[in-house]
Amino acid sequence: MIVAAGLTGEAAARPQYPVNYDLFSAFGGGSLAPNTPPPGANRFACRSAAHPRPVILVHGFMANQYNSWQAMAPRLANEGYCVFTLTTGQLPPGGPFGNLNKMAVSARQLSAFVDTVRARTGAHQVDVIGHSLGGTVQSIYIKHYGGAAKVFRAISVGGVVSGYPTVSGLATVEIPGMRKLLEGPCPGCNEFADPNTYIQLRKTDPRVRYVAIASTHDEFVTPTQNALLPPAPNVTNVLVQTACPSSMVGHLALLYDRGVIAMVLNHLDPDRATAVPCQPGIPV
Repeated sequence: MIVAAGLTGEAAARPQYPVNYDLFSAFGGGSLAPNTPPPGANRFACRSAAHPRPVILVHGFMANQYNSWQAMAPRLANEGYCVFTLTTGQLPPGGPFGNLNKMAVSARQLSAFVDTVRARTGAHQVDVIGHSLGGTVQSIYIKHYGGAAKVFRAISVGGVVSGYPTVSGLATVEIPGMRKLLEGPCPGCNEFADPNTYIQLRKTDPRVRYVAIASTHDEFVTPTQNALLPPAPNVTNVLVQTACPSSMVGHLALLYDRGVIAMVLNHLDPDRATAVPCQPGIPV
């Protein structure tokens, strides 16, 4: 591994992990290894004086830890964070697609993983970052499974946090009989498409600091408001286009956009915020 040159102390000893910013190769090859942590993740011996809270990454619908986090996980690790990932809600178990099972199943799996990370690292609290349905899962964990006492900061990136996404692809669940057909291969789909799922989740917990990052070009979480949270003292809503007006970054591409990753880093550690490098953005 390459060791950073010209640095001292903790930073000098930190290995540098390869960061893959290519969305298409990440999802192409990453889908074949759903239970493999991305580079820099799941180092249980990791300790960081600068960033003492572990960061847990929660993937989205029909995704997994490896195809989702090949940019975010190593980038955070290279910045000195202790990063952890898992694949939740897999159907069939161990298969390439996560978050197909009931969302309560995924939230309980996240809860168990958070407890494992806390126990093995000695950390009192963690930060969580959820993409797409991962934003819903972490919200359910915080709301219903004791996460509010264990999560310091919850960041959603294109997260489904305020309402049912009305993208046309999900409209298929409204076809008569389709919900029944989906119960076997995708028990979570009916919950995902149920507006009632989000009524409770919109009310944030005052113990947690929330950041919701959204793109106006997100073709999956529509309208954009569904990726944002109601205003509150502990809520920060961020539109990518406020910092990068020309960005056309879409739903999946949020995970592999350098500007979006910089925004995440800035909100994880506001005292060390840096300029956001804007990109044209991939509209998918």
